[in-house]
Amino acid sequence: MNEKKVLIILGEAPFVKGDATSNPSVSWLKEYFNGYKMSLIMRGAGDSEQENQKIISLPESKNTLSMIKGLLFSNSHREDFGRVQKVIRQEKNQSSLIWLRAPSLIPLLLSTCWKKKYAEKMYIHICANRLTWAFLKRNFTVANLFKFLNGKLTTLILKKAERSGAKFFHTGNQVQEAFNIKDSTYLIDYLPKHYPYNKQREGFVFLGRTSKIQGNAELSRFVKCIPGELNLYGPGESNAIPNGISYQGIVAPELVAKEISQYAVLVCITHEYYEGFPRVLAEAISQDMWVVVNRSCTFFADIKYYPYLIISEDIANVHQLESLLQKRPMQSNNDFKQNIEDKSLING
Repeated sequence: MNEKKVLIILGEAPFVKGDATSNPSVSWLKEYFNGYKMSLIMRGAGDSEQENQKIISLPESKNTLSMIKGLLFSNSHREDFGRVQKVIRQEKNQSSLIWLRAPSLIPLLLSTCWKKKYAEKMYIHICANRLTWAFLKRNFTVANLFKFLNGKLTTLILKKAERSGAKFFHTGNQVQEAFNIKDSTYLIDYLPKHYPYNKQREGFVFLGRTSKIQGNAELSRFVKCIPGELNLYGPGESNAIPNGISYQGIVAPELVAKEISQYAVLVCITHEYYEGFPRVLAEAISQDMWVVVNRSCTFFADIKYYPYLIISEDIANVHQLESLLQKRPMQSNNDFKQNIEDKSLING
């Protein structure tokens, strides 16, 4: 019997250095491809090999732009990248299936997903949005211009991969529309876990990189309406946390559901253009938690019918928020919750 082998091209970094499974995408992939021998391409993860899991590390970099700078100006960076490129070429030929997490440009180029011999055994998960022309006009910077052009190039590559036979998944309906992929399956890569909601829960929680709170004016305004502090979990710098927010450190992906189960409300106010459908939202919905989002978030259309939704712009003060939380809707969340859990493609 032939060994089932999957090559997973992530191009992401672990949340905790040296621990690949600290990245939530890896935790879901290990469950989804249970029974496969996995080779993972990650940034700055360090090469390693265990039973049924091999990690091939790209040179460490913060993002696509810093990776390109390294390739242009660092000999050691180019040598490392060239070495990895050869290994990936070999892995692509040996694997029965290739999983590509898009739309990051470097993994996309390494995958050569437009080539028919690879596209026919490739599954491409577009997990984030691209920077659109409308967003660029409102927020013009040189960096955003680069991101816009990067998005246009990515779209052309993905369309070529589609014509060559690649299969697609997307996270967020707006993501499928932005990249104009016709035949794609909605995927939220999380593992459904059920912790029943009860009246003993209290407090507000925010999960995400600490960079998501920087320059987030609506979040800063809403925090003033919270009775108490907003507890923040996630990777990143913790030395510039605004007043009203208490940094709690990093939570391992397999413990996120348990950690948020002590809270009544998940706050997910974001101004980022690239959001698909945050997996922590799916975690909260599985627990019937209250969820706070802003109308301008990219995924608003996908969550606006959630029964326990609070729109941040509608809240003006602490008293109004407390009154709303005391009037929990009688409407059942079962249908909405099942719809979200089905998108995990794994029976929890």
